[in-house]
Amino acid sequence: MMRKVYIITFMLVIGLFLVSCETEVENHAGTRDYYPNADQSEWIYKDVISENEYTYRLNGTAQHSQAGEVQVLEITYSGNTSKMYVLVTDEMAVLYYDLTSDARYELLHFPINVGDTWNWVCGTVEYSAVVQGREEVNTEAGDFADCFKVQYSCAGSPVDTMWYANGVGMVREAFGNDYDLKLKSYNFPP
Repeated sequence: MMRKVYIITFMLVIGLFLVSCETEVENHAGTRDYYPNADQSEWIYKDVISENEYTYRLNGTAQHSQAGEVQVLEITYSGNTSKMYVLVTDEMAVLYYDLTSDARYELLHFPINVGDTWNWVCGTVEYSAVVQGREEVNTEAGDFADCFKVQYSCAGSPVDTMWYANGVGMVREAFGNDYDLKLKSYNFPP
């Protein structure tokens, strides 16, 4: 009987140790692990609702009036290319709408854990984000385990949900019933 108690206690201690190791490894991942930002990185998404393709490419840098040096994110859809601007630091990944204002979308904050929340104001609109959990996401580009599922919301707008995979970045984005982008392919420079 005593031997059984020792075995059960040993198994519990090992189990707790493994869980604590997993949490510690998770917390060591940084912004660049979930938002890779090497110049000329490219992600191609397919909207499963409309069947349209979107190409996202980091292409050089620009000077933002408030944030300093930012990366240029070119988004091509139906032959038209628009630009947004990305700032990736150890603490966060932020998407700016232009080079002159503070209009932004705070994509990620680090360290990141399930249940984390953050808020920001863009103009007069208050946004909030919450890390909903970790999920597997299946796409044409592959199956991605343990993706962080982040839900973004603001009054009067559909909920925007993005899934981020370690080493890849955003693998899916669902914006209400408007679109559901899933990663078709990605390419990072050597």
